[in-house]
Amino acid sequence: MPALQVRDFPEDLYDDLRACAAADDRSISQQTVHVMRAYLSMRKRKQSDPLESVVAIFDEQAEAANIDPWAERIAYRKALFDEMDELPLLDVPKGFPDSADLVREMREERMAAVEPKRSSAL
Repeated sequence: MPALQVRDFPEDLYDDLRACAAADDRSISQQTVHVMRAYLSMRKRKQSDPLESVVAIFDEQAEAANIDPWAERIAYRKALFDEMDELPLLDVPKGFPDSADLVREMREERMAAVEPKRSSAL
């Protein structure tokens, strides 16, 4: 198996690597291989599909921590929705503008502000 020697390795980076290795119950060598493998894997995926690489990294981290990330997220969201259900309903006064109309108006204002800049840049 090949050996790797890194000269002038920054001390602060080495300390961080040692702390990560201790937290993950690995030797510094094992942690270095793990980090390099994860980075190179991410880099390969990043070249193909960025969204896929983000999901894969999330899954890898969850797998390393022995947790089911989707179950945790679902439970968090359910608790959030339960909390929202407990909030009182708001009485919207008559004549209050529709939210879709407000969004449309803001979008038109933004486009009007952007269009002169866009046409002058051409």
